[in-house]
This record gives sequence, C-alpha cells and structure tokens, in this order.
Amino acid sequence: MIVIILSEISLSSSFAKSCVQVCGTGVVATIFKLSPGARVLPHTGTSNRRLVLQFALQGADGVRFRVGDEWRSYAGEGFRKEEKPVEGNSAKGRSGDGKAVVFDDSFEHEVAHAGPEDRYVLYAVLYHPEVYPPL
Repeated sequence: MIVIILSEISLSSSFAKSCVQVCGTGVVATIFKLSPGARVLPHTGTSNRRLVLQFALQGADGVRFRVGDEWRSYAGEGFRKEEKPVEGNSAKGRSGDGKAVVFDDSFEHEVAHAGPEDRYVLYAVLYHPEVYPPL
C-alpha cells in the first residue's frame, strides 16, 4: 500500500524534488525481499544527508547486516568479525521480525541471509536530523 501511494507522487511535485535533493533518490519507501543463502554485497549510499530505515516484516531470523565494522542482527545482537552468518547464530533464539534498524548508509554496509525463509523489510529513506533542513 505504501509503495503504491508513494509511486503515485509525480516527480514534478515539490515533495519529490526535495526528496531527490536531500536524500539522493526519489524513492522514499519500498519493500525488499532477500532469499535464504543470498547476500547483498558491500556498498555505500549516495549521500550522508539521509538515513535508511529497515523494518523487518518477516524472515529476519538468520539475517545479519554490517554497517562500517559492526555486524548486527535485527534482534539487536552484535557479532565478532570472525563469526560467519549461519542459521541459528544471528538472533540467539530471539526473532528480529517486527524490529527496525536505522543507519547512515553512506558507511559501507552489507547483508548476509543464513535463515530458513525469505526476508521482507520495509525500506524507507529518511531525512538526516543533523543536516535537515537542506542547504
């Protein structure tokens, strides 16, 4: 529903133009799917003027993500660098479904999915509170 509503906003609108200017993208929210065994390779975002929110809708067990040098699960546990993402060690028995993470995606980040089911997250681009309003 959110994706449909936001996709109907014309790119000529002042709202959409301000999102592109501040966030580096016209996409404000979408839903991403990641299959078991898949990885999102290390990458960086387009600007440090935005933050990214990922809200785990389903399938967060067994998923780990790294921002900078820190590995985490959606349930909040941290991991040592040498720990490999394998099923069962990411949330130590606690589900990450229904949990959110917010991070500055200008830092290198990646995702590794060693869980048993497809992961779905609501992905939203937010204004960075320390650099808003835009210059």
